[in-house]
Amino acid sequence: MKPRATKSKIVPGTSPILPGSTVGVLGSGQLGRMFAIAARRMGYRVHTYSPDYDTPTGQIADKEFQGDYEDVDRVREFAGREVLHTSGSSFFRLFSA
Repeated sequence: MKPRATKSKIVPGTSPILPGSTVGVLGSGQLGRMFAIAARRMGYRVHTYSPDYDTPTGQIADKEFQGDYEDVDRVREFAGREVLHTSGSSFFRLFSA
């Protein structure tokens, strides 16, 4: 049986996140590192945020932000620079409240 071709659907009010954009990773372990490697190969810039410094993800990222996850101002500063954010295996957009 031949697989069915599927069409990509763009959610109304959104647009594709094109290479050259900056994506952010909350956390800094091995999963983030693998994500960062793949994203950079596809032409994206990568920023990472975690309480630690010189992390597996940070060694690959273009910029490493260090701060506590509960430091709302620092997280907002981080979130204001990227288009897409990921934590673990979930992708989401961060908005300031």
